[in-house]
Amino acid sequence: MAPARSSAKLSRAVTAETKSNTVHDSPQEDVRDADDSEASQVSDDMDVAQIVQGMMKSTKKRREARRNTIRQEHKNHIHQIEEDMRTTFKAHHNGVSDSHEARLATIAALLARKASIETSIMAHNRTIEKTYVETIQGLKVTLAGRARDLEP
Repeated sequence: MAPARSSAKLSRAVTAETKSNTVHDSPQEDVRDADDSEASQVSDDMDVAQIVQGMMKSTKKRREARRNTIRQEHKNHIHQIEEDMRTTFKAHHNGVSDSHEARLATIAALLARKASIETSIMAHNRTIEKTYVETIQGLKVTLAGRARDLEP
């Protein structure tokens, strides 16, 4: 694009130079040449303005493209972080659930053992109570028999 601009400027410059080098026979030709150079200057100013405007548009496009790229990268980064957080939370939750289930299984086993021990204690207490009652009954019979023997 730049070579086309410079060649257009070069051709205008050559045209202007050849016009200035030509010998003018009349003052009207000089006025026409002045009008042509003013028109050429206005045309050059318009070309420069268009070039600057084109540069500004392309700069704006590049800036917007860069911003969009950064925005997209930011969205992707946030999505990746959220996904990592979900994965970490699930892994932690699963680990906690596994340890919680293990604790519950241990507690259930301990409660079953406690119930078994309590049942065994109750059975032993009944056996002791039964033995105590039998021993007291035996003592009462023995004491009653001796008391009869001691009576005159």
